[in-house]
Amino acid sequence: MTTPLEQAQVMHEGIAGSELHVLPSCGHLPPLEQPEEATRLLRQWLQAGEAWHALAA
Repeated sequence: MTTPLEQAQVMHEGIAGSELHVLPSCGHLPPLEQPEEATRLLRQWLQAGEAWHALAA
């Protein structure tokens, strides 16, 4: 299932601390259409979680 941009923006606005990344020239499958950028963003998100977890420990 895909999420229209307008609906993604509404969800983003309703989630404190969230980030919304819109990839140019990309449809609904970033891992297939822009794998390098999708991987970069996922790594960034995972590393931020690891840093937070280390601080909380």
